[in-house]
Amino acid sequence: MPLTCDQLLTPETVYAYNPNVSATQAAPAAGSTAATIQGIGGMACQLTNNSSGITIDIAVASLDPSELEDLKNKAAETSQQVPTYTTPPDEGYFGPVLLKNNKRINEAQIFVGNYWLTLSSEEFTEPGALEQLSTPAIAALKAAKL
Repeated sequence: MPLTCDQLLTPETVYAYNPNVSATQAAPAAGSTAATIQGIGGMACQLTNNSSGITIDIAVASLDPSELEDLKNKAAETSQQVPTYTTPPDEGYFGPVLLKNNKRINEAQIFVGNYWLTLSSEEFTEPGALEQLSTPAIAALKAAKL
């Protein structure tokens, strides 16, 4: 991965999103897309709300075009497309996910160049709730010279 968690989402970006959120070192939730991405060698980062303990998992992996096409198709079947996340040919989706512990969270899957980016949390109640994090993460990936 060409970026670290602090480069994908700088401390300033995280603070602007919510001053009560901190970067933490924990494994993504079992059954989440972030766990899948980490399992295939991608990078996973986690933020935690210091008051509520609610976590936000962020993960990104670089994949070949055929793998990305399959993932885009699956996302289109299970989630709603969100045109405000990014511009074509990149794509973004948002929808619910049921984790292995039967907890329901919402997640965005964003396909930027050859990257598969996901942001997920029970804190994300609607697609726009995560754009303060997804927009700078997408910019960081694009700046990393996909």
